[in-house]
Amino acid sequence: MPTYQSPLAVIVKGALAGAAATAAMTAFLNEAPALMDRLGLATARPPTPPATPSRRRSPTEKVAESATDLSIDHSKIAGEALHWAYGAGWGAYYAVFQSTFRLPPLLHGAWLGGLMTMVAVRVLPMVGLAPAPRTRDQLIVNGASHAVFGLTTAIVYSILNFGRRG
Repeated sequence: MPTYQSPLAVIVKGALAGAAATAAMTAFLNEAPALMDRLGLATARPPTPPATPSRRRSPTEKVAESATDLSIDHSKIAGEALHWAYGAGWGAYYAVFQSTFRLPPLLHGAWLGGLMTMVAVRVLPMVGLAPAPRTRDQLIVNGASHAVFGLTTAIVYSILNFGRRG
């Protein structure tokens, strides 16, 4: 019989799992070009942003700039904070959904990664926060990075939840 957990406990565990998954996804994205090279797959590397104010901004920096009147340095910091909050929010979503439906964690983690990929390649470009992937390689890296996020969220949440399914 499952033991009761308060909604706040579930959300906090999920946010922590999402933060851990954000770290894993960020590390994966930093290593993805080298990994694809080792696997013999061509990858379109994003251009290195120039140090000038005209550099390409991340989606979270765009949100931070549109919400407030920030300088470039401050928008980068605010964008980074939003990046981590976005990951923590997806983790909290995972936890609430998991505690409600009690799906097998790895299946649910894979589903979360797929959902996040769809948001990243369809929704964010529609609202102008990120460009749509233009090549197969960009789509592969996008999907793989979100799979890393979803599966890491599921594993970390299961650990924080002491093996409980919900």
